[in-house]
Amino acid sequence: MNDNAGTEYQHQLSTTTHLVKRDSSRRFSLAPFLVPDRPDAQGDVVSADEIFDAITRVKFSKSLLDKEHLHVDEAIGTPVEIYALPADTLFVKADPPSPQLQARLDELSALQKSIASEFEGEVALLPAGSGMLGVIWNEATWRDIQEGNLTGLSIEGNGRRIPQE
Repeated sequence: MNDNAGTEYQHQLSTTTHLVKRDSSRRFSLAPFLVPDRPDAQGDVVSADEIFDAITRVKFSKSLLDKEHLHVDEAIGTPVEIYALPADTLFVKADPPSPQLQARLDELSALQKSIASEFEGEVALLPAGSGMLGVIWNEATWRDIQEGNLTGLSIEGNGRRIPQE
């Protein structure tokens, strides 16, 4: 971590961010835990690269979350996803959005679809709710990815078909 003068050091980090998404039916919330290049409560700044490195070291456990930094061994929630945003991302906090905001969001959606169509192969437009998985691969698998032998992920599971009435 670096201070504003570029001096490297390590200390306890404290920062506050706000929820950007809530889903009451699932008791789910989404919030940034670190924002690049934005001073924290002590005036320290963390880069996007430092945030990515921190994310790769996170281990999901009940001790990952606690209330008010009290370090009480109490499961207050279950972490289900952690990732670095790949691009500037607009989150809609209002549910439902105002008519004016919805009109602008519709314009933005149309623009995104236009860009995805025009630059097919260079960009990927994914729908809301897409499950994202970030992986740091071993060297052999990374080589297969670089050579084009592996080009995506596949999910496996069991299910039961239930006829629709």
